[in-house]
Order: sequence, then C-alpha cells, then structure tokens
Amino acid sequence: MRQHYFLMNLLLFAIMFLSLQQSRAPKLTCRMSHVRVTRLCASCTRSHVTCHVSYVPPLKFQRGFTLVETLVAASILAILAVAIYLSFSTVIGATVASRAKVAATLLANEQLEVMRNLPYSEVGLVGGVPAGVVTRETEVVRDGYTFAVVTAIRNIDDPYDGTIESSPADTAPADYKLAQVTITCAKCADFAPVELATTLAPLGVEGESGNGALFVRVIDAAGEPVSGATVRIVNGEAFPAIDITDITDLNGRYQLVDVPPGELAYMVTVSKSGYSSDITHAPSLENPDPVLPPATVAAGQGTSLGFSIDKTSAISVNTLLEDCSVVGLADFSLWGEKLIGGEAESEPVYKYLSELVADGNGSLVVGLLEWDIYRVRPEGLTYNIVGTTPAFPFALAPGTNASARVLVRAQNPAGLLVRVRDLGAGTPVADAEITLARGLFSVSEYSTTTSQGGCEPEGSVYFAGLESGGSPYELTIVHPSYQTIVDDSIVVDTPWQEVVFSLSPQ
Repeated sequence: MRQHYFLMNLLLFAIMFLSLQQSRAPKLTCRMSHVRVTRLCASCTRSHVTCHVSYVPPLKFQRGFTLVETLVAASILAILAVAIYLSFSTVIGATVASRAKVAATLLANEQLEVMRNLPYSEVGLVGGVPAGVVTRETEVVRDGYTFAVVTAIRNIDDPYDGTIESSPADTAPADYKLAQVTITCAKCADFAPVELATTLAPLGVEGESGNGALFVRVIDAAGEPVSGATVRIVNGEAFPAIDITDITDLNGRYQLVDVPPGELAYMVTVSKSGYSSDITHAPSLENPDPVLPPATVAAGQGTSLGFSIDKTSAISVNTLLEDCSVVGLADFSLWGEKLIGGEAESEPVYKYLSELVADGNGSLVVGLLEWDIYRVRPEGLTYNIVGTTPAFPFALAPGTNASARVLVRAQNPAGLLVRVRDLGAGTPVADAEITLARGLFSVSEYSTTTSQGGCEPEGSVYFAGLESGGSPYELTIVHPSYQTIVDDSIVVDTPWQEVVFSLSPQ
C-alpha cells in the first residue's frame, strides 16, 4: 500500500513539474487531499482504495532572465563603459596637449626675450648672417617634455628707405633683424609646431657696412615658385665662416642681406623632401666651366640666383631580345640632357649619368630621377641596343613612374641604329627603305612597323656586322610620302652608334 501511495504521489508531483514547464497560459492542476482505504470483506484479498482529489487554481509561473537578455544587457553596459572611457581619455589627451602647447609657447617667448636682452651686435646665429651667439638648433626639456628649438635670424632690408636693389641703392640695407623661433615636440601627441617671431632694431641709425646681399629664387618645372624649399648657403672664406640653412617663403624666395663680399665664395644648395635638388658647382678639373658657379657678392650690391627643383620620378626598365625573351645582367648607361658644365669649350658634364645593370630577370628600377630628357646607350662588350620602347630620347615628367623596354643584340662586332621620324609630329615613320652602303657593301632594310612580330619599336632599323673605322658609310632613306635623304658622312668608329633623321613630307 505504501508503494502505491508513493507511486501516486510521485505521479502527481511529476504532473505538477511538467505543468510548470508549459507556457504561461493557466492550466488545471490537481493535488491529492487524502486517501482512504476500505476493506470490503474479511475474505477478500484485494482492498478498495478511494482517492479524493481536489482541484486548485494553477500555480503562477514566474520566469528569470534568459541568456539572450543577459547578453544584450551586458553589451549595452560595455558600450556605455567604452564611450565613457573614450570621453575620459579624450579629455585627458586634450589636457596633456594643452599643457605641452603652453610649455612650448612659454619656451618660445623665453627664447625671444633672451635675444631682446642681447647686445644688438650679438643677435645672430653662430656661423650665420647676421653672425651672433645664438645657436640655430637645440633641445630643451620643460615640464617633462623634450622640445626641439630652431631659431632663424635674418637681416631685413626695409623698403621705406630704399632697398639694395632700388635706384639709388640703399647702402645700408640691414635696417633691422627678424628673429623667429619654431618649437616642435616629436614625442608629443597632436602637437602642432609653435612659431613666434619678433623684430629687433638698433638703438641708432644703421651705418654702411660695406656688405652686399644674396637673393635666391626657387621654381619648379612649370616655373611656379616652390615654398618651403631648404636653402643652404656656405662661405668658408668668410670670418667667421658662414653656414646657413633656411627655407624659402611663399614666393619661393630667400633673401640674405648684409653678407660679406666674396668672389665665387658662396656655395648654395637647394632641396626639398620628395624633390630633386640643385646646387652651385665650383670649377674643377672634371668641370672647369660649371653652368652655375658659386655666387659672387659685391659690396653694396645684390646678387640673384635661380634654381629649379621638382618632384622626383622613376623608370622601370626591362631588357629583352627582339623576340621578347628576357635578357638578364645586360648593362647600359642612362643619362639626361641637363648639363652642370661644359656649355663653353669643355666636354659636356651631365647632371645625371649612370651605368646600370639589369638583374637576372632583366628588370631594373631607376628612381629619384629629375624631370629631363633621357637617353640610353650600351656599355661593355656584350650587347648592343637595337631599339627602345618608348623611343629614346624620352621626356620624363616630374612626379611620374614610367616604364621602358630596351631591346639588345649581341655585338657583332659593331652596329648602327637608325631611327626615322616625322619632322612635324615627331612620330616614328614605318616602311621607309633605308640603305647603308660603302664600297662593295650595301644593305637595305625597311623601318619597322607595329604590325611586325617581336618587340621591335616602330620606325627603326639596326645594321649589324659593321666594321669600326675606315671611310664613311652612305645612308639613303626613301619613303613615298617624304623627301629622300642621302647622308654620306656616317662614320662608325665605336661598337655602337645611333643616328636619328627627321623626314619632311613631300
């Protein structure tokens, strides 16, 4: 009996448990109020069990937070916490940057105040013009910050009383001095350089110094002024020696007033990050007549110098055979037409001339090139150049990345590359019959076209197997649309030569 009672109670509890797992909709739930057992007769072996079950209202089902609800709440809390942290860190960063800015401003004012209290004759840079006791670059630690201090001091030729370039010229052009202090902090976050300037004037009227002035103007390839270009001026003959580094203004100009006179005494270098450079060159054995010699400054006069710089470029070169197969380790020279010397009687001295060698895959990247018109020629005794794409001379624009293919052939023993182009358009001329003859030797070829196979550039012919030296060759160029050209002065005296002819239309 107890077992039945236990099983019935277990069943009822199971029903109650399952009912709690259902939805929130109310359901009937029963529970056993009491159990009465009645024995019907003494001889009966079975008893009659009467179970009175009463029904009560269902238990109210109550739920906690689900996993999804918990994750959503945690995400919202995390977002709020991150936003608060970022706001706090921004405020802290702004406070730190403000402290660094205040410290830098106070330091700049301090540097200017020191110069204001110096004797006027000592307000200048060590090794600069005007000469003085102030160091151009120094590091100073203030409030835990390490600042770089750059000081520039210049003589100013005020136009109020005339300038050294006016007529009549101002014989005392150094009217007053302009001092500028620039503070930078490499390790400070969000720190903008602090620049402060002041003017300093002598107590009395300036007198004649017997000095002159040097004016530098910097332009780009288009003739526009280059601001912020670095100008370095060195005069080792002066006492004390002069070594000044400064930058050009918004008009690309830098003026150095009241400098000691000197003949070919001032070396000037102009540069800028990402740009080419330009420099004066002293006469030497290699360059006896430089195009831009050192500047000469005369007493009471101004000397003007012009420099041209622009963004650098690069050329990616591939060396190939005429069937487009790669040739590794081919050597050649690349040079530009700009000269730094040799405009008079001496041999030309090119600003850029370099011997280059392609890698094993026939590739080479030539960078940091100035805008110029470039040419190529073979070097060594292995290969001759039979053509280039694009055709050289090649005009390289500032700030560009160009590509070129150089076609080569083994030397045998000398060769002549002939290129023909239209006189007006400058474009290559295809299908021109070109004949090279000397004595019993005569060879005719047609200038290449783009429809021909291989990698040969249009409008060229390469004559191989020629003999160096001897009498001149005669070259004849015939094309139905152009006037015929005959040149009997073609001298082949090197393993490789190139000639270019411009054809006039009929």
